[in-house]
Amino acid sequence: MSDLELKKVRKALKLTQTELGEKLGVHYKTIQNWEKGGTIPHAKKMLIRELVVQSGKTADYSLLGANPKASGTMAYEREVRYEASWLPDQVPLLPLSARTLEISPAHFREFGASYEKVMSPIKGADFATILSSDGLGPEFPDGAIVFFKRIDPDLFIEWGKVHAVSTRNGLIIKRLNTGTKEGSLLCSGADPLFGAFEISRDSSTMYFYKAIACTSVK
Repeated sequence: MSDLELKKVRKALKLTQTELGEKLGVHYKTIQNWEKGGTIPHAKKMLIRELVVQSGKTADYSLLGANPKASGTMAYEREVRYEASWLPDQVPLLPLSARTLEISPAHFREFGASYEKVMSPIKGADFATILSSDGLGPEFPDGAIVFFKRIDPDLFIEWGKVHAVSTRNGLIIKRLNTGTKEGSLLCSGADPLFGAFEISRDSSTMYFYKAIACTSVK
């Protein structure tokens, strides 16, 4: 997607640079840079395509960077299916009120349909939630939406990275490290010495999710 195409998309969507930046989670000066030829990250390209699709302007292939070789209804349907395969996943946005519950696959089977859906910039996410007083530092600020993917803790845990651990008492979102006691986990925020605590690790009753993406308004 070139700079001219991005400007064409923005004009077609009747958005200012500030408005488009808010939808993409970037500053309007970033939009200016992209329209002048700056490189657009792939994840943002997918979000831009999603905006075009939602606007109902997919008939104009140039907005999506498409170049169909055929004409007619069948060609249009093929292009729409192709573009849809690149769109971000829709995942349930776990409300803050639900973070006091055990967050398991069964939870989403029961309540997931009632939750708001958000677009994930990375495929494979299981759910998202909004950070609030989680103390994870500038990379994961309050108000940001974080996307999580379920992992098997018995196979691999990437120590030092942000995870969500579902316990019987609710969801813990912290950086994980090995604890001081055998079989324990150290849960910490931006400062490992501030507000850190340990929990007993029990893979049979806990569910582990790794943070795979974080979006916030700059």
